[in-house]
Amino acid sequence: MNERIYKSTSFQFVKELVMLVIACAFLGFILHFFVQLYVNVIVVAIVGIVSLYFTLSDRKLYVKVTDETLTVIKGKKIDEYKIEECAMKARIKNNDILTLYVTDSNDNTKSYDLSLLGYKQFEKLIEDLSVIGDKSEPITLKAE
Repeated sequence: MNERIYKSTSFQFVKELVMLVIACAFLGFILHFFVQLYVNVIVVAIVGIVSLYFTLSDRKLYVKVTDETLTVIKGKKIDEYKIEECAMKARIKNNDILTLYVTDSNDNTKSYDLSLLGYKQFEKLIEDLSVIGDKSEPITLKAE
């Protein structure tokens, strides 16, 4: 049984932190036209702390793929799927926003933001899951 693990990259994590700092600075700049300084500082601090919390929690996310299963682990929460019983779809937006959609046998669809994996790892992951690549099923389009 071949097991492959996909974890977030340090580069993507630092990139997210830099974007967070820039977004907070921009928010502070915009807010200084409308509110007093102490309100501006409070709002920017709250937004920054909440965003940092979500970024740090996404850092703990990793994906484990075997020949039969897909396991998505985010902290203490573990979602495990049998690959043959699921339909999977991937969405890549600007090579930056990477989302995996998994529809289980009960037609429950769950989406996972895997942006911290980075584009190359995400591409390897969806190829392992047969969403793209040589192992994927061909899509047939019918013209009317």
